Amino acid sequence: MGRFSVEEFKAVLDVAGGIAKPNRFFVSFVPPAGLGQIGREFGNKIEYFCEAVNLPGYQMMTAEARRYSYGPAEKRPFNGAPSPLQMTIIGDGRGQLWKFFHAWHNFIYDHDFQSGIHPDRVNNATLSSIAPYELRYRQDYVVDVAIFHLPETYEDTQNFDMMTNRTICFEAFPSNILDMQLNWADNNNVSRFGVQFEYLDFITTKQTAEETAATSPTQLSI
Repeated sequence: MGRFSVEEFKAVLDVAGGIAKPNRFFVSFVPPAGLGQIGREFGNKIEYFCEAVNLPGYQMMTAEARRYSYGPAEKRPFNGAPSPLQMTIIGDGRGQLWKFFHAWHNFIYDHDFQSGIHPDRVNNATLSSIAPYELRYRQDYVVDVAIFHLPETYEDTQNFDMMTNRTICFEAFPSNILDMQLNWADNNNVSRFGVQFEYLDFITTKQTAEETAATSPTQLSI
C-alpha cells in the first residue's frame, strides 16, 4: 500500500466535483388538475416547505435456488421494488399545506361526508362528484415527482461535467399523511408533518444548468 497523499486526495475530489451535501436539494411536482384552486395555489410551494426527502433506493426480491437441486443455495432475483418516498413538510402559518395534502387524499378516496353520504352530492372541498368512500381512477390523481440534488454552489452547474442529478418518481401519490405533533411546551420549534408517497418506478438523470434554472430559478441562489 502506497503512502497517502493529501494532494492526490484533493485532486480526486476536484475531479468528482467535491462532496455532495444533503441540504442542497428541492422537490417539484405539478398537482393533479382535479384539485382545482387549492392545487394551483399551494402545490407549487412545496419546494419552499419540503425540509427533508429521501432519494429512493431499490430492493431486489430474491429467492433461493440450487443449480443442481442440491448443494449451496444461490440467491436469484425475481422482482424488484423501489422504496417509498418520504417527505418532511414544514407547516405554514395558515395551515394551507396541511389542507392541500388532505385535499389530495380526499380527492383519491372521498372520506368527507360533511354534506351527507348520498352519492349524488358534490364535495365542495375538492370539486369531486364521486360518492363517499369511493376511489377515483388512478390516472386522475398520480403525478411525477422530481427531486433535484444540487451542487454546493450555483457556479458549479456552469460546468457541463457538473450537471445536477435529477430523480423522477413516476405516477406518485400520497399514500400516508403522518400526524402533526402539537405541544404547548415546544416553544422553540416549527410544526412539521410527514408525507409518504407510493409510485410506480423512478429514474435518475442528469440536468444542465439551463434546464435547472428554467425549472426553479429561485432555489439556485440559496
